[in-house]
Amino acid sequence: MTAQLLYFISPDQCNSENLKKIIHQRPEIKFVSMVGVDLGGNDTDAKIPTAVFLKDTDKFFRGEIHTDGSSVVLPGIATLNDGKVDFEADTSVNWFIDYNYEHLDPQTRLPVGT
Repeated sequence: MTAQLLYFISPDQCNSENLKKIIHQRPEIKFVSMVGVDLGGNDTDAKIPTAVFLKDTDKFFRGEIHTDGSSVVLPGIATLNDGKVDFEADTSVNWFIDYNYEHLDPQTRLPVGT
C-alpha cells in the first residue's frame, strides 16, 4: 500500500499547474493544509478541501489565502476578534503529504492525504 503513496512534492513542482495535476492524479489527497507561525512561535493552520482549493489555486501562490488568526498571539497588534493571518506558499522547499492510515479513501482504498 505505501509504495503507491506520494509523500513529497519537490520545489520544481510547487506551482499552480503542477499542483492541479498532482491533485487530480491523486484522489486520496483530500485536503491542502497550511501552517503559519508568528514571531512568538505560536502556530495556526487551515485545512482546505482539495475541491475548494482547486478553485483558488492561484490565490494560494499570491498569498491571498488567510485565516482568522484565532490561534496566533499578536499583543498590541491584533485581538482574537480582529486578527487575520495571510498564508503565502513557500515554493523553495519540499512539501510533505501527511496520511491518515486509520481513514481510507473509499475510491482508492488508500489512506486519506493532507
